[in-house]
Amino acid sequence: MNYAFLIARQRSGTGALGSVLDKHPDLKYLGEVFHPANVGQDQNYFTFLKEAVIHEPENCLPDRQYELFEAFLEKMAQRHPGKTLIVDVKYRSLHQLDGGWRGLVERPSLLAEAVRRQTPIMHLTRRNALQSFVSGRLAEANKVWHTSASDQIKVVSTVINIRQLSNYIVSTEREIALIEEWTHRYSRLEIFDYADMFDDEGKIQGDLGSRIAKLLGIEDFADRAPAFIKQAPASIEASVENFDLVKRALTGSNFEWMLG
Repeated sequence: MNYAFLIARQRSGTGALGSVLDKHPDLKYLGEVFHPANVGQDQNYFTFLKEAVIHEPENCLPDRQYELFEAFLEKMAQRHPGKTLIVDVKYRSLHQLDGGWRGLVERPSLLAEAVRRQTPIMHLTRRNALQSFVSGRLAEANKVWHTSASDQIKVVSTVINIRQLSNYIVSTEREIALIEEWTHRYSRLEIFDYADMFDDEGKIQGDLGSRIAKLLGIEDFADRAPAFIKQAPASIEASVENFDLVKRALTGSNFEWMLG
């Protein structure tokens, strides 16, 4: 069984990248297996965990979680023989496999085990937190998180709460820094940012595709076109109804570049 982790914050482009990965004949993108809203679906870890606990109550204990997670992946591998499984893990789900004790800033068990087992990791960042914040607000307004049909996008602009935006930017910076600290010098790691992910045709950059293919030990990607479209217009100014207020808040700060 082969698997790899795709690690990112929400609204960082994992859906678009995952849809490209899933087209490759040697890969199977499992999506967010730890998403709490997807319990009941076959590709959700907690669906598997519920059945495992019913069968053996001690499977609820925290020190068994990585062992159970690999059992879950074995089950997924049987459904997709010969394929490398791509597990989408958001920053805020990294704790799901932790044992009974862990320090507040200690590396999560999922990452520690990945490094120990030499599991490939793709770390997708979106350093422009203003863009990801706007993307999240538009997704909430449209009640659509991923779409391939433009007619599902009814709301294309939003009013930004400056305090919420400021908190979001600061927490994004801190979380990216923590992930980089936890994976520092790991050899089986590729780091790339949303801003560098797409070419002029809206496809995944050829160089990025080649880097991922090399990391996973597969042939290069023949199809690099995502299945999903972006919800926000290209211009951040067009997406934010109170852009002048946002501009005043960020101008002169370390985050002014996010306006550009």
